[in-house]
Amino acid sequence: MHLVRGDEPADADAAPVDPRTKEAWFKNLPEEYQARFGRHFQEEVERTEFLERREKLRSFKEMGAAAAVLAVFDFLSPAATPETTLLALVVGAVLGWACGAMDATRNYAAVMGMTVFLGYELLSRGGFSVLHFFWVVPVGAAFAYLGYKREDRHYF
Repeated sequence: MHLVRGDEPADADAAPVDPRTKEAWFKNLPEEYQARFGRHFQEEVERTEFLERREKLRSFKEMGAAAAVLAVFDFLSPAATPETTLLALVVGAVLGWACGAMDATRNYAAVMGMTVFLGYELLSRGGFSVLHFFWVVPVGAAFAYLGYKREDRHYF
């Protein structure tokens, strides 16, 4: 609840308190208006918590999708081993986090995905083969799709 305005509750399960309730002007309001303020503040708190949970879930989904893309294409590349595929999962998750944190759109996500894929293949294999360059275009397309989904999300 770090985005919520107001006093932090002493108990984790207690509802946060609107700081305006302690001011003189608020105490002079009729009880009906005070109750309306309280309901509105509580709705704001619930909405903020919902958006925080949704954003965290979206971030994990993006990390998983990017990790899966990099691992699948690493597995399909020549000289793949279980170790390189597992490491590609980790590299892909970091790339997915970076794309989400930077809010990378279609083109930027595609360039990042292709660059990281080629760099990873170069470092993990000690060089390239023709098939590595063959897989770069589908990797770019997959990351462009992930960037498109990020572009097309709605904020309500």
